[in-house]
Amino acid sequence: MHFTEDGILKTTDTALAAYLTTMNYKLLRLEITESGQALFHFADSQEMQALIDPFYRGEIYRYFKAYRSLLKRIKHESRTGI
Repeated sequence: MHFTEDGILKTTDTALAAYLTTMNYKLLRLEITESGQALFHFADSQEMQALIDPFYRGEIYRYFKAYRSLLKRIKHESRTGI
């Protein structure tokens, strides 16, 4: 999830936050919500917005999804002993 509020792009998507950081966008703030979820803050810009849709359609996002899936599997299997 991501949204813009008062000129700040806020996202709970760690993959998107990591991507924006590698694209030299400065992380302004890391907020931990009441539910314990991380909310990453970046200064919004048209250039940044132009990167977001291609990110979700591209290989980088698929990589992050696969990576997260593997981490969940490792966590699950370490608990169950399978």
